[in-house]
Amino acid sequence: MDSTSVDVQKNQPSLSPEARRQAMQRCIREVAHACQCRDAACDLQGCRKMKRVLQHYKGCKKKVNGSCRACEQLIFLCCYHAKRCRQQKCPMPFCLIIKRKLGQLELQQLLGRQDVTSFLQLIFSPSPQETRHQYIQWCANTMGHANQCRDVACSLQGCHKMKRVVQRIKKRAQEYREARQVAILYDCPTKPLPPLGSSRS
Repeated sequence: MDSTSVDVQKNQPSLSPEARRQAMQRCIREVAHACQCRDAACDLQGCRKMKRVLQHYKGCKKKVNGSCRACEQLIFLCCYHAKRCRQQKCPMPFCLIIKRKLGQLELQQLLGRQDVTSFLQLIFSPSPQETRHQYIQWCANTMGHANQCRDVACSLQGCHKMKRVVQRIKKRAQEYREARQVAILYDCPTKPLPPLGSSRS
């Protein structure tokens, strides 16, 4: 098994429901421990592996569109845990965010279909203060992708919306350049263009 995968064993029919539940709980305990452990030589079972999983998640570029298996497994664990967690200060990744953003029914549906893309769209929304930086970073990454993407059917979350934003910015920049050229040609001062999105008189 990959060193960055989370063996939650949720899809193994040979395991009984109780065995699967115990495996999930074991993985959750390992993730919660690894989030707080600062001992590089920690010999607790699963600690080093979960540290690698968490480190992988931080740098993974495929997690936003749900195409990374390791990140998908970690998110599934976090959702499974958050559905049952009642702690106010829980060390599990995203636990407070998930509980705040999703009602119990929505979370149950999310776990049922394992819709990682929808989950990421929710946690990267700008409303919670703790996800604001992540949302800004996501916008920057998506805009950079959209500026170069030529696939009209691109499935990356937010690509089509960002393409429209990029086109609008380019159009405004072109209008500004043309206005400057006219001003230089006729030796007249340039009138500042209104901010992007404002109405013109």
